[in-house]
Amino acid sequence: MFCFKCGQQLPEEAFFCFKCGNNMSNIRQGNISHESSTVAEGDCFTPAHNSDRCEDSHSLYELGFRFMDGDGVAEDRVEGANCWLQAAKQGHADAQNLIGNCYLNGCGVKKNKKEAARWYRESAIQGNARAQVNLGYCCLEGIGVSRNAVEAIAWFRKAAAQEYLDGYDWLGICYESGKGVIECAETAAGFYRIAAERGLASAQYHLGWCFLHGKGLPIDREEALKWFRKAADQGHELAKGMYETYSRRVW
Repeated sequence: MFCFKCGQQLPEEAFFCFKCGNNMSNIRQGNISHESSTVAEGDCFTPAHNSDRCEDSHSLYELGFRFMDGDGVAEDRVEGANCWLQAAKQGHADAQNLIGNCYLNGCGVKKNKKEAARWYRESAIQGNARAQVNLGYCCLEGIGVSRNAVEAIAWFRKAAAQEYLDGYDWLGICYESGKGVIECAETAAGFYRIAAERGLASAQYHLGWCFLHGKGLPIDREEALKWFRKAADQGHELAKGMYETYSRRVW
């Protein structure tokens, strides 16, 4: 599952996005909209509110957020998704990534993994780093596209080249597991460290794990706890559990 707002990959059981704080409970509980009220694949409808009066893609993109958040208008995720879909069709890269998130999660549209991957690719080709990571993840896991770890690595590298921290983190995951590359724990730890030092919670958790188990780094439990604590302070649930468990142990 992805956060429709910031694009962060989340576990299926997540109630909120630990990166941007967005409430994910409606998505998890299936309360976004009924199937009959969603936008059909590739179709658009005449909006009941203001989106039919917006002509430029950026206005549609911004209006989508207003409908998603209920900012000055009644919260309506179907309308929000429609705004992003129309902006995406006009070539707005951020909107293309967001409508990809909507299709992947079933947020305001019927779930469709192929449509999600298609819109991620449209956005990624334009250089959107979030979409590059999202498309890379789809390639890695075979979500809406054929599983292709080598292509996934290529997209993660493109994102990292733009200093997008999730790109570094996913490169670390791939090097640690040997997906699409030759397994190398030292390289993995190096990528985790780049993102962790710049504040990415998931990378801080991964770096803590490397220190705890000696993966590509010398075992250093104090360093492990330090990085778990940093991630936990940002709301990373797994890091919270690791910090609470290991901070009580006598080494």
